[in-house]
Amino acid sequence: AVAAPPEASRPAAIERPAGRRTRPGVPAAEAALGLDQEAQWLIQRGLREQGFDPGPLDGVIGRRTRIAIRRWQTTRGLPPTGYVDETSARALSSPEASIRQAQAER
Repeated sequence: AVAAPPEASRPAAIERPAGRRTRPGVPAAEAALGLDQEAQWLIQRGLREQGFDPGPLDGVIGRRTRIAIRRWQTTRGLPPTGYVDETSARALSSPEASIRQAQAER
């Protein structure tokens, strides 16, 4: 399990510009979540804890994180889009989800 970094080393939240609804190329469901840098870091951590390498835990969902999300989705029978919706974001960023996943693998 990967421990959360101390508060001082956690990425600072990135605020979205007012009035901007979606990011170019990002499906509306993920864009609507308004994932700040800490939320993205939690998703990356969840992927790593569940055995999917998102690359560095930097709070930025980039190419390697998208690949890890697709692999995670595939193993769960979900369409491998590489983007998260509210349910998958919660499942990846929740410590309880990581615990349940570990118990299911036993």
